[in-house]
Amino acid sequence: MRILKHRRSFRYALALMASASLGCIATTTPVSAQDSAAMFENYANSNYTYCDAKLVGAFYQKGADYGKTVIGAKIANGIEQNLPPILSSSRIAGNRCEWIDIPHSYADAEQLGSYWGIATSSAKAKAASFYTEGKAGVITGILASQGQNTGWGTSEDAAFASYARSGFSYCDAKLIGDLWGWDPYRGKLEIGNKVKAGLIENIPGMLASSRNQGNQCDWSELGYSYNDAEKMGRAWNISTNNAKSVAERLSNEGRTEVIAAALR
Repeated sequence: MRILKHRRSFRYALALMASASLGCIATTTPVSAQDSAAMFENYANSNYTYCDAKLVGAFYQKGADYGKTVIGAKIANGIEQNLPPILSSSRIAGNRCEWIDIPHSYADAEQLGSYWGIATSSAKAKAASFYTEGKAGVITGILASQGQNTGWGTSEDAAFASYARSGFSYCDAKLIGDLWGWDPYRGKLEIGNKVKAGLIENIPGMLASSRNQGNQCDWSELGYSYNDAEKMGRAWNISTNNAKSVAERLSNEGRTEVIAAALR
């Protein structure tokens, strides 16, 4: 009887230790000494996906950007082994990724549907489920075997370069990101991918949809300098502060050609 009680006590102690360990992991946040840009770069250079970042962020009741910094900080501090328990706990809590959270196109969804013998919409849900469970390799493996692009990871630089040459602004990228619940960087990639695919005519409609949802940019997101604001003010015969407000309104209406004319 004493041995049985001792074993039960030992198991109980182990459970408490495991619980405390997970609690410590869960409450660990990026150290202040780490620069946020460096942490994001650590995440970007890792094999963790946007879905992983979303799950980590959701665990802390925050967004994917926060999740990216947590992942980057864990890597920087040599405690990357703490991430799987956080991801597992997030899944247990019911956090999930959707199709828009994974880096694949509609053509990929069609190919997956054909491979699995299910509808495209069902293939999207199934693919998102694989990413949620940390099995992105299953999806990329299927697509690679079928000769399909395996996601943005293989063409991210090309997509970003396409965006950079497109003439679309940071505000445009932010609005497209806001439309789908993404960060501006992913909005840039979406613009770049659309341009590369010859679907640039789809972008104005996406921007309009985002504006209709109430998404907007402020002056700091327009990419203009204070000198630009002064020049706009002189062109429009208004104060510099009012010029900033007008520029915000014009940008959010998609009428950047008016601003360009004022800056000539």
